[in-house]
Amino acid sequence: MKLLQPSGFAVDIFSKPHNDFSRQRFIPVQEPWISAGRASWQPLAHPEAGRIRYDPEGLILHWSAGLSGKGYAICLECGRAESEIVEEREGPPPTQLAGHTRLRGGRGHQECEGNSDSKLAIQRNICLGGALHTDVVELQLQEPTTSVPITSEVACSSIAVALRQALAAKLGVRPEEIGWGTVPARSEQDAARRSILLFDMADGGAGYVSSVPGSLPELLRRAREILECSKHCDQACHACLLAFDTQHMLDKLSWREGREVLTDALLQALALPAELAVFGPETQLEAVPLSTALISEMRHSEAQECRIHLGGAVADWEIGDWRLWPHLARWAAEGIRVSLLIPEDCAAQLTWDEGRALVSRAEGARISLLITPPGGASIAGTRLIAEVGGAQYARRWAVTSEQSLLPGPDWGALGATGRCVTAKNPLALTPPAARPPRPEELAKARPGEFRELSIQAQLNGPIETLGERFWRLLIGIVPELGERLQAGQPLAEVSYTDRYVRSPITARLLFEVLRGLQRYTGGLRPNSQVKVQVAEPEPSRNPRSFLNQDWDNRQAQQDVLRKLLGPLGATSVEVRDRRNVAHMRELRLSWPNDEYLVIRLDHGLGFFRMDRQLRHEFRNDAERQARAIQQATFRIENHALGVVPLYTTGVLQGRVPISV
Repeated sequence: MKLLQPSGFAVDIFSKPHNDFSRQRFIPVQEPWISAGRASWQPLAHPEAGRIRYDPEGLILHWSAGLSGKGYAICLECGRAESEIVEEREGPPPTQLAGHTRLRGGRGHQECEGNSDSKLAIQRNICLGGALHTDVVELQLQEPTTSVPITSEVACSSIAVALRQALAAKLGVRPEEIGWGTVPARSEQDAARRSILLFDMADGGAGYVSSVPGSLPELLRRAREILECSKHCDQACHACLLAFDTQHMLDKLSWREGREVLTDALLQALALPAELAVFGPETQLEAVPLSTALISEMRHSEAQECRIHLGGAVADWEIGDWRLWPHLARWAAEGIRVSLLIPEDCAAQLTWDEGRALVSRAEGARISLLITPPGGASIAGTRLIAEVGGAQYARRWAVTSEQSLLPGPDWGALGATGRCVTAKNPLALTPPAARPPRPEELAKARPGEFRELSIQAQLNGPIETLGERFWRLLIGIVPELGERLQAGQPLAEVSYTDRYVRSPITARLLFEVLRGLQRYTGGLRPNSQVKVQVAEPEPSRNPRSFLNQDWDNRQAQQDVLRKLLGPLGATSVEVRDRRNVAHMRELRLSWPNDEYLVIRLDHGLGFFRMDRQLRHEFRNDAERQARAIQQATFRIENHALGVVPLYTTGVLQGRVPISV
């Protein structure tokens, strides 16, 4: 069924009030859909006890499916709605809509224009609902000795209600200001789970449930006390679980079943293991994503300095897609000392273009780069990842997983078993064990045949003419490219490698850049080989609706790219696992006489953004998607902070090397 969010409600203007209760109809209440799906999971102190996540922009969708659960038949001409009895394919709409009059307006009992079959005004099996965004906490518990998920709806509902009461008492607010729910869920391995959810009832959030992750052990201990009903009732009563908004859910509540889940073993598993108390007795588990915790700390403290420690496999660094970078740049612009600390062995592994791009980005954002000893900063078997300090305080974070140090979209991610710990003390940060980079340690010497182009706003403009602007700009610094494109044989092959051509917008950008070569005699022709190698999209359960969102599977990605790029030449598209695609974004042009040119795009084509949000139908077949992508009209602009470097060779002679 589809869902419609009404702008308001009205009754028939000719209806009259009455007090006949036998004519009153009550619509069954549906439990809301609750989602914290945009937040990442954080393991509890002992991962075998479960996991938790907090989303400050969670989604609550309240909805109604009518008297029979079949939705409503709605006349889009006048707004009249009636509960459905059958599915559209099983029978006609409700009889109340046959020859119905207008709900509002018109003179007398004027028949509604929606009665005409030709207008298709009456939509069938529509749910009505409304959404709000608020703070949402989602908790999935497991039996700690066996790691078996707790899936009982009664037990989870009882814990949710008791946890809500414990939180309300701690904050001094009414329990009714905090919503609750339980929903069935699946793990990444498709195992059955059940989620316990708490959310702020206020649209936009009130900050109540945001304190749950950091206080979970205390709250669950108090919840167990609530579940030990002082009246020892059979199932639930007003001394334990019943309240105004739970009185009709007696079949889903039982203090005994909830109490059986909150065992001593489970509560003890919420305590931080001794080996993770790396900052001393004040060490605590960081129960929200590190980026969220860091941003919150910088917002609510008198921070004067922020240090981020990098590490992990340099081949997996993706600074261009690091979501924390805009925040680092903003803090630096506000006068806070922001530093990136890079282990010496990682600095040595950076290629010349990666190193120079990092230096260029840091200089543009006024962020300091420092070199630490090989291996980075370690504390009692953990890796230091972030530090924030003021005149009289310091907060530090450490992680158990080396992967968490990778700058990129997954920075700070812990995986299924990794943990992050933090501590705050009243002493200022001590100077780091780090030094400034040596000459050319990061800004490494560039091979002599490459020329650098700094892109700012030169390529901004309509998407349809991007290719024209791109090649005109490039010819400006490589005049011989212009001569080669204007005369001589057309291109034998064009190849492009980029991990991030995973969305319709980046596909369109690539299409326009390549299509720009068709304008030249020495450019693309139907028999030119066009080879594209990209990485498959990251898995996600979030719905896709817009042009700048990724495809959700590699087959759709590959099929649409083939349809879109096919008219440009003899096209082949290869979608690989991300680790099997080169990190550099590289465009190569090759002519039949062994002439070639190589272009390195530091950000690929991902530094553009659209001037407006456009919807895209990901469920369409490849041909219809490709057509929609090609026909979309919008303007693009450079949204990167500072300049975006592009490196190009001149037109060289010889066989194209595997890597320049």
